[in-house]
Amino acid sequence: MIYLDRVYHQLSQVLIQEFFQVYHQSSQVLTQELFQVYLQLIQILILEFFQV
Repeated sequence: MIYLDRVYHQLSQVLIQEFFQVYHQSSQVLTQELFQVYLQLIQILILEFFQV
């Protein structure tokens, strides 16, 4: 569980960094759409983790 927490934490950090880079380069509307996509991606990754 500690390993999974660490992996998830690193993954979150990367996604958050990517999100804010895109945020600075794009309009607010586009950013909101991208943020929804990121949230879905994170949910899918979490589900995949815990199914294993």
